[in-house]
Amino acid sequence: MNPQLNQALARSRQQDLRDAAARRRLAAESTVTGIDAIVIRTATASDRPALERLAELDSSESLAGEALIAERAGGAVAALSLAEGRVIADPFVATAQIVQLLRVRAQQLDPGRGSARALGRLALRRVRSA
Repeated sequence: MNPQLNQALARSRQQDLRDAAARRRLAAESTVTGIDAIVIRTATASDRPALERLAELDSSESLAGEALIAERAGGAVAALSLAEGRVIADPFVATAQIVQLLRVRAQQLDPGRGSARALGRLALRRVRSA
């Protein structure tokens, strides 16, 4: 076979492999960025309006004292009182798994209330089975 033809075929094959790799990378990146990140953090005084809005949507009283708040896409979707364990959540958003994450995080912050590892496994099982 002609050496120039072999080189041309090899270059073409290399370019095809590079293009396929680039398509796979692009597909993987779009899959990862398509997931809504959940942020769980301690609520601050500036979160008071968001907590009141959640309580109003949930038809319950706002949380008093220290609380954890869960945000998705920059908006509060659920909150958990660290003192009472009471939860308020947006009823128009699927928050069952988010509430489980809030409970696990609360357990991590106060390990004297039970086994955080056991609660974490329980929450993980529920997430996997959903």
